[in-house]
Amino acid sequence: MKSMNVTHARQLCTLSIIFLIISGNSIARPAASAAVNTKSAKPNSKKNKKKNKKKFLGFHVPKGSPQWADEGAESPEQEVSALSQNQETGLEGPVAESPNVIAKSKVSKNKMPPAGSNYVMSDLGNFTGSNNKAWDNLLRPIIGTYHLNPELVEQQLRAIYQSGQRLISLMLWYTKMDPSVDVAAHVVNSTGGSLHAQQQENLRKVLALIRDIGFTEIQFRFAQQGNTNPRDWHKWNQKIYKENWQFILSTRTIVEQTLAGSPVKRIYDLGVELGGAAGFAGRYVKTMWQSYVKLYGKNDSYGFSVGYSRLGRFGDLMKVYDSTSVGPPKIYAVDLYGNVYKKLQTIAGVMKSRNELGKGIIIQEVYFNNKGVRNQILKARSDFNLNILCVMQWPKINAKTDRLNTVNYQQISAYQ
Repeated sequence: MKSMNVTHARQLCTLSIIFLIISGNSIARPAASAAVNTKSAKPNSKKNKKKNKKKFLGFHVPKGSPQWADEGAESPEQEVSALSQNQETGLEGPVAESPNVIAKSKVSKNKMPPAGSNYVMSDLGNFTGSNNKAWDNLLRPIIGTYHLNPELVEQQLRAIYQSGQRLISLMLWYTKMDPSVDVAAHVVNSTGGSLHAQQQENLRKVLALIRDIGFTEIQFRFAQQGNTNPRDWHKWNQKIYKENWQFILSTRTIVEQTLAGSPVKRIYDLGVELGGAAGFAGRYVKTMWQSYVKLYGKNDSYGFSVGYSRLGRFGDLMKVYDSTSVGPPKIYAVDLYGNVYKKLQTIAGVMKSRNELGKGIIIQEVYFNNKGVRNQILKARSDFNLNILCVMQWPKINAKTDRLNTVNYQQISAYQ
């Protein structure tokens, strides 16, 4: 029996060698297209499919709280898996097909556009982890509380610059409060249509630091909260609208005066995530955009950023711009959390229908230092020829974590 087994084994070995020699060309290497696909997606095993279907629901944002993340945000794992899916879109043909392009970005397809940070807090106090109720005065919003620890703000700004970042975004949350209050939690007082004296001084000093350290661009964002937010109005409130408008004008004047003659580029967001929003946001956007353009033109504002909690919001904002007497801005800005690729795909579809694919897009908010998001941005830009001007990370790690949970803004390697 042993001799028969050895003979049999030798015969099998000889046959195998002959087979490999004859069929070598057919098994030499996979096709080039298959190699690309394996890099862009994980195998669709039952385990992966089940995992991809799992949703991480966004938390409820209390009235008057900042929209720090859109509802229904998905996990980074879902975002990566979405790269290979041919989702429904406004574009014709399969996902791999690139639409016609008006103007190409100057950035190489394999290289990220410039990246920076939304620098919003110097200290979170008790607002960490899953502690959603820590809306207390231990928070340290940059403009509101700079005077409480100016050394820390300077240290953080220098660390951001040393990490290679040259773009910085400042967020100014504001609402009407008792005149005796300067700042409460993350929000400054806008009553009377201007910053209080302390916050005006804070703003000047922070801007001077940004200028002197060497940043090349500042994106200044006005974030209406509570009773100043037209999304929460039950009827049009002309009095608050005028006060908001005056607050924006007076604050903008401080920014322009402080940075006058400097090489620092300024870009203004007139209403954080009001683009395509519900309630009286549409009327608010239309009225303010027309007024702003008539005063200052379109060179230093993208109008209103879009908080992409639903796919139709970008298109809805375009309808509002088209209804104005001044038309749309020269560039757009979007906040993207959860399935970034699909959202950029939808934006490309809207822009293609408007013959605007050459227009610049600022990705104003994304998850903090996230490689999965980076991959989606690169793939979407390549697939749809989007002209992405820059990517600004928000200090929120992923959908499982809180709205804001880090002050280590210098960590940005995923987007560089």
